[in-house]
Amino acid sequence: EIADGTTLRLRDRYWRCMVLWECDGLTWRRGGGSSSRSGTAQNHSKTIRQIITIEPHGNYWLPALDRPLGLGKGAGSAQMGDDETVFSSEPVDGAKRFTVVSSTAPQRSNLSDSDRRAALRTPQNISGHVENLALSFRKSADVPDRDVVEAALDYLRTEGFKYTLEPGTYGGNALEDFLFNRRLGFCEHFSAAFATLMRLAGVPARVVVGYVGGEDTGRGYLRVRQCDAHAWTEVWLKETGWTRVDPTAELAPDRL
Repeated sequence: EIADGTTLRLRDRYWRCMVLWECDGLTWRRGGGSSSRSGTAQNHSKTIRQIITIEPHGNYWLPALDRPLGLGKGAGSAQMGDDETVFSSEPVDGAKRFTVVSSTAPQRSNLSDSDRRAALRTPQNISGHVENLALSFRKSADVPDRDVVEAALDYLRTEGFKYTLEPGTYGGNALEDFLFNRRLGFCEHFSAAFATLMRLAGVPARVVVGYVGGEDTGRGYLRVRQCDAHAWTEVWLKETGWTRVDPTAELAPDRL
């Protein structure tokens, strides 16, 4: 339920569940667990209060509209993570209801040295072909990170990449095969490949998994199903902090 009668634009309906930091080309993992922080919502412009009811899934993550700022009263076992996620201190084995306050705008913040190192860590087995592609997005040392992001998106737009739910299986050299040969995939392929390229180009990046969209029931709440599962990339930019970049939206806007 979206409280206070707020109408959500489709482009704002990103439901954040987990942040992945550990990079291995097309394979990303969560890495270390989220540490909790204050669960009190702070004053902020463009806030949206949600009352969320989630079905049991047996894990610890809880969805929240990007970007969660704090939890409402009666949150129970729900906590806020340092990576702007919400999680439960115990497995979600039954239906759970909680209130969370989010912003649909990026939250400007400083990037700690440890987070910067984590967001730039790259796999050791990256081929020179992939590395050269990533470096080509930064024509010179003074090119802003925002321009590097746009150059990488242009590569995906213009080099014949296609969205499909049946891309087949990628083998051991998956990232290079995806970027230069088959160029077929769904949101996880595009977000993982894009985030890896960003790290290789010197732009801090991570992958976010969750949901996008949701059916407007016309009764004051949205129904989000498993078929709405989605993955996207976040890059850290000096001007806006962690900023959403969704390569799938560039290639297959109908998917959203």
